Amino acid sequence: MDAKFILLILNGLTQASILFVLGSGLTLAFGLMRVINLSHGAFYLLGGYVGYSVVKVTDNWLLALIAGGLSIALVGFIFERLMCMTRHLS
Repeated sequence: MDAKFILLILNGLTQASILFVLGSGLTLAFGLMRVINLSHGAFYLLGGYVGYSVVKVTDNWLLALIAGGLSIALVGFIFERLMCMTRHLS
């Protein structure tokens, strides 16, 4: 087999696994909590943008991976706390 074909297969499997994780999060949020939360895609996009910005500034991929994940964890935590607080107030 051609090396380019193998690389295309691996890229497709990587993309499919990322979409599976996003879809699983959406399914779990709706199935367990009965809450329609469509912000998974926005969080994913924001994390990618933070990571891309860090790579452009520092040229360090590992730092970008950590910064993107931690920033979205913080945003998700704040989002969850705000949504739970408004849910309990009403």
